[in-house]
Parts: sequence; C-alpha cells; structure tokens
Amino acid sequence: MPYGVSDLVAAEVDMNLVMNANSEFIELQGTGEKNSFTEAELTTMLSHGRKGVGELLELQKAAIAEG
Repeated sequence: MPYGVSDLVAAEVDMNLVMNANSEFIELQGTGEKNSFTEAELTTMLSHGRKGVGELLELQKAAIAEG
C-alpha cells in the first residue's frame, strides 16, 4: 500500500497494527489525528489491516519459496 507524505499529512486517523501468521495482534495503536473514530470505523480499519497483513504474508511466503 504505497502512501506518500501527503496521504499521511491528510490522514484523519493514524492506525498501526502488527500481526503474526496466526492473525493474532502483536501491536495495535490508533490515534484520531484530526477527528475521533467510531467503533464501527475501528472494526473496518482492523478488517482492512488484517486483509493487508494476510496479503503481505502470502507475498513473503512466495518470495521465500522462490529463494
């Protein structure tokens, strides 16, 4: 997910998450930069984050398999 500096400056919420291959959270941090966020929005962000981490794990597995 290529984001530029302008995307980060314009962000209303900053959400960082780290997960392992078992879909367990290692780190979770969310900050309302310009606005607060609802529980429903948090659930959506976590869902997108989980999907992104899963995609990254698959890419890493493929890269390792290629040697």
